[in-house]
Amino acid sequence: MTLHPADKADHAAIIAFLRAHEASSIFPLANLVGSGPSPQQLWRVGMDRVRGVIALGSSGFLMPQWPGLDADAVLTGLKGQRVAAAIGEASQIEALLPHLPQPRHLSREPLCTLALDQLAMPDPQGTVLAPIRAEDAETAIRFRLAYDRETMGLAEGPARAKAEADVHRWIAGQSHRLLWRDGQAVAMTGLNARLPDVVQVGGVYTPPDLRGQGLARRAVALHLDEARAAGAQRAVLFAATEAALRAYRAIGFGQIGWMRLALFSGAVLL
Repeated sequence: MTLHPADKADHAAIIAFLRAHEASSIFPLANLVGSGPSPQQLWRVGMDRVRGVIALGSSGFLMPQWPGLDADAVLTGLKGQRVAAAIGEASQIEALLPHLPQPRHLSREPLCTLALDQLAMPDPQGTVLAPIRAEDAETAIRFRLAYDRETMGLAEGPARAKAEADVHRWIAGQSHRLLWRDGQAVAMTGLNARLPDVVQVGGVYTPPDLRGQGLARRAVALHLDEARAAGAQRAVLFAATEAALRAYRAIGFGQIGWMRLALFSGAVLL
């Protein structure tokens, strides 16, 4: 199989293909039809019909959706491109990994989905969910910084710069929320990609000294209830830890597969 650069005439067929693999394709889908994180380049596999799609975000995120992915074809088709990370369905990323430098961070995370009419709402127990405001930025940055260091092992300097950029983008896009109790922010949640009918949960964090109280599940459930009221019908997420997976299962999520995230030390030239 050969990769072919996609143009706007291909977008309808690409969207239909990605919709058939929706849960593991939310980022490239949102970039095409929703409110995704970045512009992207697209390549299609197959001339008669779309058999696979390779997306490369402007920040260097490689996002394949090609069941039975041919790593040699991907590397040939993307020769000369720079890749800083790869995220996608686990077996596809695993097919690419032997051909790429050793990642500085590699995770394998459960892929979970939920039909929002099946959302199990926990008792808020005196908590309130609210959008992150400009005056909340330092709190959100502190949470994001801790999240990135805990889940991805980022050093203090790069993590701080990334956290600041993320939070300012979230405030502008009103995509993330803080859970408050007695005037204290106790958890954070967000929607890091949206389609008209699907949302993807991301950036969920509870400080270590507040864990085990059901705060994350309350934050996520309240945010998904808000999304449901705005028209979303389904939700997708990747669980970074066993504790997170238990929290998500408690509000109705079920695992349907695995995702892989590989982060490289700098951009890799293919």
